[in-house]
Amino acid sequence: MNWPDSLHSLAPWIADVLVILGVSIMTLGVYGAIRMPDVYTKLHGASKSVFLGVFSLIAASAFTGEREIILRGILIGLALLLTTPIAAHVIGRAAYLEKEGMRTPGAVDESGQLVADGLRDRRRQATALLWPERVSREEQEQRQPT
Repeated sequence: MNWPDSLHSLAPWIADVLVILGVSIMTLGVYGAIRMPDVYTKLHGASKSVFLGVFSLIAASAFTGEREIILRGILIGLALLLTTPIAAHVIGRAAYLEKEGMRTPGAVDESGQLVADGLRDRRRQATALLWPERVSREEQEQRQPT
């Protein structure tokens, strides 16, 4: 790629600024993942910061001007664009189905408990079909007085 002379001399500086920006954003994401109180807020901070930090690093690599590196960066960016929100959704849904509580002050579960209770009943029914002895053992343990 042919850069104009003024941009060609600035390209390493711009790339350095983008690398520092990307590393700073990802460092803030790690701090957020450690500092936040529950899995939902940790997940939010981590997924957003990794996404933005890596895209900043990919943009920095585009300033090399080499076609192969730019194409690889675009492929990596597309893969992250597709997989990061899906992974965050699956992890958040798994935490919700496992009744992981929200410990953030003022957090409200707007979805309600009926959805989760219905899923738990369906899980119990599936377990009863696959492993009837396991369910009967669990029911016996629940019925025994403590």
